[in-house]
Amino acid sequence: MPIYQKEIAVPALNGKSASFALSAAPRGKRAEKGVLYPRESRNVRAAGEGICSVRSPRRLFDAAAFGSAVSGVYFLRTESGGRVLFFSDGGLHVCTYTAADGSLSAPVSAGDAVFAAPPRGIGFVDAQGVPALFLCAPEGCFVWKGESLSAATDAPAAVCGCTHYERLFLVSAAKGFRVHFSAPLSEPSFDAAYPSAGYVDLSPEYGGVSEILSCGDRLCLLRERGLTFLQAEGESVAFSAVSRPASFGSVFRGSAQAAGESVLFLAEDGLYVCQKTGDVRRIAAPWLSAAPPAPVPDCVSGVCGRQYFLSYTAAGGDRRTLVYDLLSEEGYLCSFAADAPVYGEKKDLFLCADGVYAFAPSDRAPSLSGVWESEETLLGLGAGRKLLRRLTLFGRGRLQLTIEGEHARDKRVYDIEFDGQASVFPLLRGHGFLLRIRGGADGFFVHGLQAEGAALKGV
Repeated sequence: MPIYQKEIAVPALNGKSASFALSAAPRGKRAEKGVLYPRESRNVRAAGEGICSVRSPRRLFDAAAFGSAVSGVYFLRTESGGRVLFFSDGGLHVCTYTAADGSLSAPVSAGDAVFAAPPRGIGFVDAQGVPALFLCAPEGCFVWKGESLSAATDAPAAVCGCTHYERLFLVSAAKGFRVHFSAPLSEPSFDAAYPSAGYVDLSPEYGGVSEILSCGDRLCLLRERGLTFLQAEGESVAFSAVSRPASFGSVFRGSAQAAGESVLFLAEDGLYVCQKTGDVRRIAAPWLSAAPPAPVPDCVSGVCGRQYFLSYTAAGGDRRTLVYDLLSEEGYLCSFAADAPVYGEKKDLFLCADGVYAFAPSDRAPSLSGVWESEETLLGLGAGRKLLRRLTLFGRGRLQLTIEGEHARDKRVYDIEFDGQASVFPLLRGHGFLLRIRGGADGFFVHGLQAEGAALKGV
């Protein structure tokens, strides 16, 4: 007779119950008592003492509206409406965006400029207060104000850049440690006599510049073997630079963003934040341990207020997005997969395979399909084999709850819709159990769990 049939007749003793909060992040170095940690958490974020599903980003328009394969998008809000520039087949094209119905007009060519890859876009405001974009690439630089491109013939070929106070700063494509700056308070002009415009050669011992970002009252330059802070306010004769070595390794292109007075980026050995003081610390990001980046993660990043978004290729080959809140230092992983940034005055727009999205979910948006799966847990019922009699969830919403024992046959699946609490009676035996919560478009919120069980006599 199989052993498990013998156990059916064995009475359970020593009834016990235990309550838990649920964490959206995997177990870190400082696990708290009374908290269940997931081994997988996707499209689920922290909510008070519990977890909830996250809302879907808003799609602005369908990628099919471009009429061809697109790998770069640039967006401007003008007096005549939204203007969209997109990169396809080596060239740039312009169309009009209508927010009311999310439609795009038929595209027209933006000029004869040819690029090997989408140029970087840097937002600025011209002398008349009109929003514009400065496009830089090794092939040359251009200015776009919503219509055709105009060549910035005096600008150097550049790999990246940013605006800072009243100037535009570009990192030279020819010399990776040279930073060019434009004349102040004018159209981007780089041909004025020094000190109005010119360049700064940084100490070459720290290597080329990977990214340059405006961070508070200074420029932060991430480099191959360290970082540099450039004080570049006022007259250029007063500019000063301080460089220091750093051990974070190479910074992955596309991962760096400035949020307030901090800079966040993904490097070879983890996620880092650089403070205004110049201190660089590694963020203890357990989310990345659950879905580690691939050796070449193909990063796309953005920022909105205090939230940092990092979309990357995980080691398993799928795309994941980490959302990190600087104030609470909380984060979550979601299945939203950004393929490229959308350059413009904001940094929370992304190009995906099926369209352009604004990563600013509203309460009316449907939830992404959320998955939360626990590590194997004793559920606070003690060691040894036990009987799990009842499991109670506290919260609201609609979800599917799966409870698994030690064997494939030991599984219970429940479809639950509740507001307050819901109890199930699995009557499962085992040393430990695994819990899985799945939620759909209706969303869910779970702020607690209570397990009731008992030890099995003689086993």
